[in-house]
Amino acid sequence: MGEQHTGRADEHGQHGQRAQHVRLRRWTDLDIPILEESNAPEMTEHLGGPEDDAQIHRRHERYLRGWDVGMPRMFAIVDERGTALGSIGWWESEFQGEPAYETGWSALPSAQGRGVAKSALALLVADVRAHGERRPLTAFPSVHNAASNALCRAGGFELRGTQQEEFRGAQLQMNVWVLDPPSSPDDAWHEHLPLLVYGTLREGEPNVGRLGETAQFGELVRIPGVRMYQAGWHPFAVWDATATDGIVCQVVRIPPADFTNVLAACDDLEGTVGPDDPANWYDRVAIEYPAQTGPERAWIYVASATTASGATNDLPEVPGGDWVART
Repeated sequence: MGEQHTGRADEHGQHGQRAQHVRLRRWTDLDIPILEESNAPEMTEHLGGPEDDAQIHRRHERYLRGWDVGMPRMFAIVDERGTALGSIGWWESEFQGEPAYETGWSALPSAQGRGVAKSALALLVADVRAHGERRPLTAFPSVHNAASNALCRAGGFELRGTQQEEFRGAQLQMNVWVLDPPSSPDDAWHEHLPLLVYGTLREGEPNVGRLGETAQFGELVRIPGVRMYQAGWHPFAVWDATATDGIVCQVVRIPPADFTNVLAACDDLEGTVGPDDPANWYDRVAIEYPAQTGPERAWIYVASATTASGATNDLPEVPGGDWVART
């Protein structure tokens, strides 16, 4: 256990209820009230009790500093209006003597029962997949925290046992939950998922033919954490955790029989060689997106770190992150 420990989750959102639409926003200096509200006795009953004010402020400073030094990667959970709903994050850890990541979260009382924690955890897993290495993701809720344990199970984590550890001066009995990375890079790279397209691959745009005649064009969704610029006749999308409004994408589903060929055509268009390949112009990354029935996974193409470095200095940002609606 490390930076933050699994606190109170959503009491009801794991059982098929439609998930609340939420976003993850990087932790800022304005977010200390989230920690203060989460520090109430009823919110910390599974964590050994509340922290004092000095401990809260030190935790807040660690969360802020993490964005400068790389870890922990802490977020505020917010709704469409930016209202705070809780906190979640991940950091480096170990599991069975090997490098791993650990996650912890807390949904505020006003956010419980609305599927907030379930949606936030799905987005967190996507962030780990996009920005972390191929390591297990672990969580250690108290054996008595039924909501957080149910959330781990619903999130695809596997129960690997229990362990006891001292935390805040108390001996806590914790369940050990583990979410393994994809079975192999090759299997994960060819996974049949929808595509999130936002520029010249959108319906009616010039490169839509790359998607084939059987492509099924679906709903528009907004993907936070990505910023879009205009590079002449095509968009240029980069990861940016401060882009809380994100970009507008269209969900495109490809029938299994055509998926391999369509994916190869899109990889060719985007200059994508392979997973994390330094030659990539754009990386293809599997992320969670907010479907109407709850978070689902899809592929998205975003500029690789090498491509993005300094490339946006002279490019205009696309207003509202919507390529088709630009003027």
